Amino acid sequence: MINADKLVLAWLTGEFPSARVATEAPAAITGEVIRVLRIGGANRFVLDRAVVDVDCWALTRNGATDLAEAVRDSMCFRLPGTVTAAGVVTAVATISAPIWRPWENTSVRRFGATYQLFIR
Repeated sequence: MINADKLVLAWLTGEFPSARVATEAPAAITGEVIRVLRIGGANRFVLDRAVVDVDCWALTRNGATDLAEAVRDSMCFRLPGTVTAAGVVTAVATISAPIWRPWENTSVRRFGATYQLFIR
């Protein structure tokens, strides 16, 4: 099966070199952080329909909002058609657009979105 986390992680690392891109949130957030986490999905024959949650942290609300919107733009408009060793991304759909999500550390802000990736 295709590892959608790994595919999206590698993609966003290349798209956002100044951000820390990981599958887990760091203990201390001191700049821009993007977390990628597959939360479900299904497959049919050779097509994986992965549901992926992407959280974006920044030191300000505007920074987190801007980062989350830039990630959405990248996911929806530049990722489809990408050929990787893990598979070919044929389409990306936004399930839930970036919204504010609470975080225990009130000195940083988090916005997150949910996407469905179609990978073969």
